[in-house]
Amino acid sequence: MKEKLLAKGYVKRLHVNSRKIRERRPDAIIIETSKGPIRASTVQIHGPSTFMYRPDNPISSGARCWIETTALVTVDDLS
Repeated sequence: MKEKLLAKGYVKRLHVNSRKIRERRPDAIIIETSKGPIRASTVQIHGPSTFMYRPDNPISSGARCWIETTALVTVDDLS
C-alpha cells in the first residue's frame, strides 16, 4: 500500500461509496479532485475541513454528504 499526499490549496471532496461498504471493499472512501477520483481506506486531513450535507444539491458523483477541504491530505492510495 503506497501513501499519497494531495496538495494544499486545491479543493478536495471526500465521501463514502455506500456500495463499496455493502460489498465490504477496502476502497470505500472516494476523494474527488480536479484530476479525478482517488480511492482509499484511510485518509488524514492536515488542516481545517467542512462536513457538508446537501440532499437537494449533491456533488457530481451523487454524494449528498461529504467533507470538503483545501488542506493537505494524506491517503493510502488504492487507485
